[in-house]
Amino acid sequence: MKTVKETFKGIRFNIKPIILFSIFYFIIMFYIPILLDKLMLLFFKLIHGGIYMGNGNAIDILKMPAMWPGLIFSLIINAGILMFQVGAVSYAINESKKKNKVKFSQMTIAGVKVVKKIFKPRNWLILLYAVIILPLTGAIKIGCAATKISIPEFVEDFIYANGTLKYIYPLALILLFLLAVRWIFSIVAFSLEDKTFRQSCKESIVLNKKRIFKTIGTIIVGGIVFIALDVVASALFALVVTLISVLMDGNGFAAFGVQYLNSFENMMALFFSIFIPILNVGLLTTMFFKWRKKNNVEDPIPERDIKAFKVKGKVIFVTCFLVGAVISTFVVKEYIMCYMTESKRPVVCAHRGESYSVPENTMLAFKTAVKKKADWVEMDVHKTLDGKIIVSHDDYIERVSGKEIYVHESKYDYLRKLDVGSWFDKKYSYVRFSNLDEALKYLKKEGKHVQIETKPIDGNYPDGTPINKDFEEKIIKIIKDNGMEDKVVIISQNEDSLKRVKKIDPNIKTANCMVVAWGDIGDITWADYCSIEEENVTPAIIYNMHKAGKKCFSWTVNSADKIQNLVDCGIDGIVTDNVVMVRKQLDEIDYTPGIDKFIRMVAK
Repeated sequence: MKTVKETFKGIRFNIKPIILFSIFYFIIMFYIPILLDKLMLLFFKLIHGGIYMGNGNAIDILKMPAMWPGLIFSLIINAGILMFQVGAVSYAINESKKKNKVKFSQMTIAGVKVVKKIFKPRNWLILLYAVIILPLTGAIKIGCAATKISIPEFVEDFIYANGTLKYIYPLALILLFLLAVRWIFSIVAFSLEDKTFRQSCKESIVLNKKRIFKTIGTIIVGGIVFIALDVVASALFALVVTLISVLMDGNGFAAFGVQYLNSFENMMALFFSIFIPILNVGLLTTMFFKWRKKNNVEDPIPERDIKAFKVKGKVIFVTCFLVGAVISTFVVKEYIMCYMTESKRPVVCAHRGESYSVPENTMLAFKTAVKKKADWVEMDVHKTLDGKIIVSHDDYIERVSGKEIYVHESKYDYLRKLDVGSWFDKKYSYVRFSNLDEALKYLKKEGKHVQIETKPIDGNYPDGTPINKDFEEKIIKIIKDNGMEDKVVIISQNEDSLKRVKKIDPNIKTANCMVVAWGDIGDITWADYCSIEEENVTPAIIYNMHKAGKKCFSWTVNSADKIQNLVDCGIDGIVTDNVVMVRKQLDEIDYTPGIDKFIRMVAK
């Protein structure tokens, strides 16, 4: 707690320039990630000639030597985004420690000087730490959304379903977290000292020797204090609004108070998204000096003679900043349009049926999804050895049946007898596989829209017959036999499968199910929709899809805190395992455009 108090003291001594820098940093960080994304897309088009990167071409594109300079440049800029802030704030805290007042321009120059160091190849290890290790482990929140990465939820689901990986994965995260903490002071040392990043890492390891858990504890205490400030401020404001609402009941203030309270909560979220990273940098810098003192480190921090802008310099700086902001605003028009447009309530699509409470991809799952008022139902299909279309997520069905067999090597009558419910809960031992025809007959009767995900298997049978032979043709025939052409969308992560669907019948709606989604995906000619892994959804992608007259779904959304952002981006449909939770959140969130929407999205 003493270290946290010292952090506040150091920030308070130079509070005005730190606040001004924080606002400046927030503004440029709104633009830079978007502009960088557009620059990378332009570079991609020049090098590759394509319009997008998705599942089908991502690996081939990343293998192209010509793409690597652009990727390295992008990593350097993202690392620079983080280190610009660290360099500026650690400089201010260092000067506060020496009782020296600083100016905003000095902080800005100090940050730029640190960014310049990153461009030296001998310091490129910082790209790994600042852009990947630190954001992934969440050891401490520094920087902004541009440096945020996470493991997609569907990947974690796969890992935890695997007997070996589910033990290796948490262990790997713990080891990575400990590495992040061991190097945690490297970013401060790199900013304040004339050292390479490798040398800064070595210094951090020395400072953390026999002290790593104390470092972790201090960071946790700081986080608790910073979050507590947010909670207390929000609670006090809510109390005031509530008291006034009670006193003025009947005068219409209650409704106004609730709306004002929501705006205040959004403002507080924005405020803390801006300033908590600043406080964390201050906390690291304070600990850095404190641990150095305890280690009796004799190497002094070099004096940094940074001159503040004079009048001419201020005029040039402000002019360049304003001109850049105006030009950038035109470039990021899809984001501006997003903030000014009222969001529409997306439809809710039950992933594999209602798979949260009952066994997935079964008639029970589809009936439960209908009961819980899903608008759409999603299912996965495979072709059996005797040419039947069965509803199953996996071709290798050991996970749901306990049998080490493949759908494409098994006959339908045999598969139909298997228990595919006990894996979920023994009370569902009566549950069996369903086929596509019976599923569509039921969902048509209930008036539901359907997503059918094809999962074609490459290769041939022993007699040379392709396993995928007539796969899409059989699916389309079942759709037409049930008169469901207007209510079915065939989706797939396999682009060739969707192209075959369009070749068979151009009128059948298709959706590109994308793990990787970047670029002008609305221009894809063989897909009428897209369904994107939720971490990759941006206002730019949705804008591009809507401009092309297409719709965009997001999968698989099982966390309530992600739904508001998806709605703000303009998503058309949410694919989820938990229909009830998503519907409840959609009843409560805000759909109005304007300043509140802008604040929510940039705070995110």
